[in-house]
Amino acid sequence: MPFGKWKDFNDCVQDMISQGHDEESARKICGALQARLGKESFSWVGDIKPHEKNLIRGQALHPIKTFHPEEWPSVRIYLEEELQKAAHTLAGAPLLLDHIIPIDGKVLGAHYEDGAIEYIAEINDPQILDLIRKGEIKHCSVEYDWSSLENVNGVAPKGLQFTGLALLKNFQPGDPETTVEPWEMIISKLKEAKSISRLNTKKEWEKTKESEWDTEYINNLPDDAFAYIEPGGEKDEQGKTVPRSLRHFPYKNAQGNLDHDHIVNGLARLGQDLGDWATEEVKAQIRKKLCAAARAWNKEHPDNPIESEVCQIKPSEESVREQELTIEQLKQRIQELEQKRQELYAQADALWDEIDALRQLLQAKVQAQVADGIEPPEKVTELKEKIRALQEERNNLKERVKALEKEKTELTKKLGEAVIEPGAEPQIPEGYILKDNVIQELKSIVFERVPRHWGYGPYEQNRRIKSLISRLEGKN
Repeated sequence: MPFGKWKDFNDCVQDMISQGHDEESARKICGALQARLGKESFSWVGDIKPHEKNLIRGQALHPIKTFHPEEWPSVRIYLEEELQKAAHTLAGAPLLLDHIIPIDGKVLGAHYEDGAIEYIAEINDPQILDLIRKGEIKHCSVEYDWSSLENVNGVAPKGLQFTGLALLKNFQPGDPETTVEPWEMIISKLKEAKSISRLNTKKEWEKTKESEWDTEYINNLPDDAFAYIEPGGEKDEQGKTVPRSLRHFPYKNAQGNLDHDHIVNGLARLGQDLGDWATEEVKAQIRKKLCAAARAWNKEHPDNPIESEVCQIKPSEESVREQELTIEQLKQRIQELEQKRQELYAQADALWDEIDALRQLLQAKVQAQVADGIEPPEKVTELKEKIRALQEERNNLKERVKALEKEKTELTKKLGEAVIEPGAEPQIPEGYILKDNVIQELKSIVFERVPRHWGYGPYEQNRRIKSLISRLEGKN
């Protein structure tokens, strides 16, 4: 099967060999190119000069049997010879969203190739392009007229004339293998394939596999990718230390980004015997740099954190506990905190009463002894100390109450509206119909498309029903 500019795989291999590649490298290059270009070559595009930012392409229809249980004909057979003859009529056709809403754009070209009608279309609506890039629109459906119908295990429309291309967001396609793809993604794939074609040896091919981190890859890393470099080396013309054996513990890749696995492995190796160069002081330097890298990684990648006993990095137990609490557990925890708060208040009140009683007793004793000209005995001093201790205990209880109230407030915020018991289901007044039921009924009677030969009346009525569905769904 042809792909790109080549007739087949062997033609590609011979072309690569003629450019100076060895056979093994040529086969790898052509294998990658065929994987990217062979399935949808679009070799028919020719003179179309697309603007990368507002072009889409894809496959609009295959030879297939489709089922439309709520339309007529319900079973449709699309014959390959009919699609081949009619493919070009899709060029110039308008675009619609879900067969209802017109889109600013049109089909620039279409051709039957590789077992499908392939198309390229221009879209001038940035919102629609954004939906396609996000994958919310990834299928399409053609609109057409036919000149006759033929029974072939179903109904096969013949003499097809394509009148529109609908991009599907809220409807399932009749042909599930249709595609919609932004042009810039295709350009990216072609550029990637082109860069692969420039690799001229097996060694160069393998160098692109960064994850391997073989000796050559590590030797090509800059000095700042290493946690430690032994003294005594020199710098080469690229500013890298030579001999390379003086550089230890790589933890950044060639782009200068932190590498999770090498940080983890480096921390694990610190407990091993690394040789005479790795003194305790050197290991401390390496540990400091790798631990800083681990914390930086965790900040950038909270979904894939590094845990390390060496660096004393572990998930917050409190945050883990709170994340695991269910709504019922939150309610229970709030009740427990409220009960504890009441108990602490009661203890504080009891202490206050005891302090008052002791203070009154102390005051009475002191006054009596002062009146008699006697110095306060040790018993009075002991009472004073006890009062001070009780006051301090009471203050501590007050702080604990404040902490509990703060925790209760935070948990209540987390619980939010979830603590509100759901009310009764709303009652629908007699004579009213739910909007969703109306939409469902309308969709059951509307046609996906109305053939032109039915006349303007049925077409206009079907269009107005589609427009009403769109308004009810809030799309207009």
